[in-house]
Amino acid sequence: MDIKSFKEHIENFPPTFNQSELIEQFSTAKNDILDFYTAIPESIFFSKPEIGWSPLENIKHLNTATSVVALFLRKELKFLLLLFGQSDSKKSIQEIIKNYNDKLNNGSGAGVFSPLFATNNIDVEKKKTEIKSLIESIQSLINVLPSWTEDELDRTNIVHPILGIITVREMLYFSLYHLYHHSSKVQLRLNK
Repeated sequence: MDIKSFKEHIENFPPTFNQSELIEQFSTAKNDILDFYTAIPESIFFSKPEIGWSPLENIKHLNTATSVVALFLRKELKFLLLLFGQSDSKKSIQEIIKNYNDKLNNGSGAGVFSPLFATNNIDVEKKKTEIKSLIESIQSLINVLPSWTEDELDRTNIVHPILGIITVREMLYFSLYHLYHHSSKVQLRLNK
């Protein structure tokens, strides 16, 4: 997938997704990400650019963020989300994207979700392991989605470190966008 396709994919998101459409979108993202990062030569995958994160650091960040969301959405942990109350908020994916980008533009950052310094040492097995770990995190997220009803997705709140309290559906919108957002940034740097 080229950079234009990543951007077009984001730009062509419909305003909302139901549960089955979310599963389909995350499945597509999983395949796009696997193909994209696997194709990056190791010499580039481990190389830290002057500005921003290396492909490896982006993978680590996405894995951490995605696995945390998947963990909190597990059926046996749903009760923890009761702490954040319920909502009638129904923001579109475009509203979530705009809110997130506005926060980034006003100085918010990854904070504790920032990857620790990644090595520049080329290690083919480490690359495979890191990509596999992210793919498994995305699959975990896909696997928990069927345990949520449409009503629960819309009414149950969760906390995002930058966006604050949002619904589970809105968190899923963010997570989907987040995967493509970082991958498109990596691709943009590769195409320079």
